[in-house]
Amino acid sequence: MLRYLNILSLDVAIGACVCSHFVAKVMGTTLESATTLLLGLTVWVIYTFDHLNDARHIVHRASTERHRFHQKHFNILAFACILCLLLCGWLTQYIAPATLVYGTILGSIVLAYFMFLYWLKLKASYHKEISIALIYAAGIMLAPLSTSQVLNVALVLIIYIQFVLIALSNLLIFSSYEVIPDTKDASASLCRIIGVGNCQKLVWAMLIGQIVIAALVITTIPEWSMLEWVLLGMALVTGSLLVFRRVMIKGDTYRLVGDGVFILPIIAIL
Repeated sequence: MLRYLNILSLDVAIGACVCSHFVAKVMGTTLESATTLLLGLTVWVIYTFDHLNDARHIVHRASTERHRFHQKHFNILAFACILCLLLCGWLTQYIAPATLVYGTILGSIVLAYFMFLYWLKLKASYHKEISIALIYAAGIMLAPLSTSQVLNVALVLIIYIQFVLIALSNLLIFSSYEVIPDTKDASASLCRIIGVGNCQKLVWAMLIGQIVIAALVITTIPEWSMLEWVLLGMALVTGSLLVFRRVMIKGDTYRLVGDGVFILPIIAIL
């Protein structure tokens, strides 16, 4: 069950919703049910579209279970994406006007990015993980930002930067685990360009950066401690994917743990 939730990127969508509610809690605002559902559907469509696009470019039987699944069920998943987009359109009438404006801007940027890749027949090699991390973190922040009554720029930047670092670390670790099948399938990956060793060094640098940021914030701004302890926990769990590689690679456990990191903030919410 968990395996299929992960293959279908449903855990990623759930994680985005949890993180968005967590950010809303930190910023002193709340999210409507329609906003949460819209975010989850949007994240799922983006991730599924990306996987379908990858699967479409693999002319042979894909080397990874995720891409094989999207190859086999391509038409069904494509149709599901269309239905979800229609549902997203219907839900827009139930969300705050400011959230709709912010979402339209971000959605336009994401659409332009995918269309750019499609029209120029490019494979997002060195920038794929970076782009996904930036967009994912922006999606998490969007609704809380649009509904917050008081905007603390420093807090917003700290949260956004750390979520980008966590998301990018996850994606690079995944790439380091999957560098062999990605090479066989000619799938885009920053890890394939800079090498597994350099990729892991980059991840360690980002994780250390996370620890330093958390330590500075906890010691200087005590009222933000809850935020930092949660983000630090997420960073440390992400780091465990590098430390316990032999265990994590069995049964693609690294995918379950890595994507599950974004559900951790539910502890703070509850």
